[in-house]
Amino acid sequence: MKKVIILFLAPIFVLVSCGKEGTTSSPSNSNSVTTVENLLTVVLPYTGLGDAGYNDRLMSAVTDFYEAERLSLNLSVKNPSSEDQVKQIIKTWAAQSVSGKSLLVLASGDFEAPLKQAGVSLASNQNIILFESSSTDLGENITSFKFQRYGIFYLAGLMAAPWNSAVAIMAWQGDALAKDAYNGFADGYATGGNTVTTKYIASDASGYFDTNAAYECVSECSNTFVLPLAGGANLGIYKYTMDNDDADICVFDTDNNSQATYAMSPITISIKVDSLLNNYLYDWRNGKLTSGNKVYGLDSEYVQMMFNWFYVVRFGDIFNDDEYWPGIYNSKKSEALSKEAAYGK
Repeated sequence: MKKVIILFLAPIFVLVSCGKEGTTSSPSNSNSVTTVENLLTVVLPYTGLGDAGYNDRLMSAVTDFYEAERLSLNLSVKNPSSEDQVKQIIKTWAAQSVSGKSLLVLASGDFEAPLKQAGVSLASNQNIILFESSSTDLGENITSFKFQRYGIFYLAGLMAAPWNSAVAIMAWQGDALAKDAYNGFADGYATGGNTVTTKYIASDASGYFDTNAAYECVSECSNTFVLPLAGGANLGIYKYTMDNDDADICVFDTDNNSQATYAMSPITISIKVDSLLNNYLYDWRNGKLTSGNKVYGLDSEYVQMMFNWFYVVRFGDIFNDDEYWPGIYNSKKSEALSKEAAYGK
């Protein structure tokens, strides 16, 4: 009988089958072959769960799928801390024999290098989905995708452009995933003749987790737009908006985050990783998952902007016109699409 352990990691439930002590288990050094039924193995980003954003949303898709398919599916969730661990997870997964199908979800672009280094050959009943990669040469039975954030953030920059102050708060300088979003926002904002100020929470990847430093960072901002691009540390920025709902800042919600104070967030940028992963998972179940790479940008259903009607911007009367935000979106979307298509070429 399959053993299932349920852990609560706000704001979602995580189900881990046969995991040590109910946790996301560390990779084993053993290459022994084991036989199970249909197997779904999910390797979470190094930043793990609890960000109330991208990571938690992808995990919600996994748990929803598992709940629907649990009678014929084993679920294993891993949260590695190094490339070596990722490489070993890949090798161990590839060595497992299943009576049905086996899918490995590598939920971070950081895992592309260890995937290539692992050098595994996939059986006909094995598939891999790699997140946030634009590589087209990964091999048969490997599906990769990337969210192109440039266009949607270019629109956000255009919206902020009439004001003379905008601040992007980032985890650290090495955050490759936030690069496209930052460049899009900076280019859009530059159309008003101004330059985005950038604040880094840390000098290394610890910035993704330091909500206290993010809180302190945004507390130093005044009379400005704030663009949160700090991963899980964005929670500190949103907490500041809840604690100080009369502050003279306008914080864009970049995580579709329920904790963001709508009074300070006229727009919400939503990267629908949960919807996309849900579609991929059911394609896999139905034998329709195809190899190759796809990029999902502003022209897709998975990259969206929503408008909040209960905000108050405490500077610049233009920004308190309910028609301002959707007006820019509708009139400038074609421009943003063109900019996104040309970006990086």
